[in-house]
Amino acid sequence: MNDFEKLVNTVFNYLFVKKDNTTSQSSLEDELDNLPPETRAIVERLEAKEILQESAAYSRFKKENDARRATVLRHIREQIGEDKSNNTIAFRRYLAAASAIVALGVCSFLFTPKLNNRHNSANQTAAHIIEPGSSRAVLTLSNGQVIQLDSIPGGIVINQGLHYADGRPIELSSVQPENMMATLQTPRGGEYVLTLSDGSRIHMNADSKLVYPITFHGKTREVTLDGEAFFEIASNKEKPFHVRTNNNEVVVLGTRFNIRSYQEETLSYVTLVEGRVRLQDGHDNPELTPGMQGISDGMATRVRSVNVEDFINWKNGLFVFQNENLEAVAAKISRWYDIEIEIASSAKQVRIWGSLSKYDTFDKVLDILQLIDNDLIINIDGRRVQIMK
Repeated sequence: MNDFEKLVNTVFNYLFVKKDNTTSQSSLEDELDNLPPETRAIVERLEAKEILQESAAYSRFKKENDARRATVLRHIREQIGEDKSNNTIAFRRYLAAASAIVALGVCSFLFTPKLNNRHNSANQTAAHIIEPGSSRAVLTLSNGQVIQLDSIPGGIVINQGLHYADGRPIELSSVQPENMMATLQTPRGGEYVLTLSDGSRIHMNADSKLVYPITFHGKTREVTLDGEAFFEIASNKEKPFHVRTNNNEVVVLGTRFNIRSYQEETLSYVTLVEGRVRLQDGHDNPELTPGMQGISDGMATRVRSVNVEDFINWKNGLFVFQNENLEAVAAKISRWYDIEIEIASSAKQVRIWGSLSKYDTFDKVLDILQLIDNDLIINIDGRRVQIMK
């Protein structure tokens, strides 16, 4: 049990004891005396509520979060191949990220109202049948061949030919020219992993497209991205890696970073985890260091410090929302669940906190939204979702 969960248990135990006059509460009060004033204020707020009902809801929410964390870990194991020793550090990092499901979920519970009764059974049923995305993509070669890729852990690898990560070859229709180009496209509701001929690994998010050469030639390694992808670039100082987007060009020298650059969105985001990149937009061309993010609109780029985990958790199987407005959250969710979300103007600026597994059905998303704002009205008709306030 981590420190946060210990705090939650202390608070709830204290409130139960307050209900039971026959039970001593001195030890619990001593524990609470050591808490910051803002935490005591939370306890006072909770005391004014129907605490037994709140606790029952908390227990149910906690149990569901534990199940979601188990699902995330299963998908992480599939993605990175748990039997590979060089993935130990990465797996530990993903394990910590998955633990955020419990912590942030509990935060949402403590600081927000109970579920609104407008979150009705019809909506719940309709939402439950909306399945999350999965590993799927289409590969198109420059000779016109189109290949529907299998949804296997590790995706595809370019290494002395084209094959799946488990070693199975991908049958090509003809002998491929040396300068063959390829386009890997994930649909709405899809994600995929690609290992390039130089050993670089790219994890593509939903509704994204990557254009790349089967084999790199010349003095640079160049790819073009429309959408979102996480890059782990093999170091080669003699042949820098370039990623072209609709707003800028990212020049890389062996690093790990995330790019979000959808054509229908005004801004592009480059978030650096480790290494070094330079953003070329024709103006300032700033360089990023780890923990920095560049935001470009095609004319200029501004740089800020960020918690990089907030921007790469999608590849670890998580949605984590840190004070984002509902409109931005809906854009991410709609791509992954392949649904249309309409938001009334009165609801677009609702701020969202919380987390959930990407592999939950859509009803879990509704739980988070209505935990955060009890006044949201959500209607579901097939794959069309309306959110009002």
